[in-house]
Amino acid sequence: TPRRRGRRYLAALREALPFLLDPAPDVLLVSAGFDGLAADPLAKMNLAPEDFGACVDLILGDFGFPRERVALGLEGGYDLDAAT
Repeated sequence: TPRRRGRRYLAALREALPFLLDPAPDVLLVSAGFDGLAADPLAKMNLAPEDFGACVDLILGDFGFPRERVALGLEGGYDLDAAT
């Protein structure tokens, strides 16, 4: 289900972030593709829009990466209705 997939995705991100942030980078660039959404016909990642927000909360909150040093970008996706 999409909710379970989102929790698994966040768990994997939580596990990977310590390695990505050590040593701490000067800037963190996050490219989040709409192709991760459940409605996308190709990627089949089954994420919900709120999962993208949870990823940002994880980076800024749980790992405390400074907000002013994070650049977020949204891209991609093949379901135009899901991306708007």
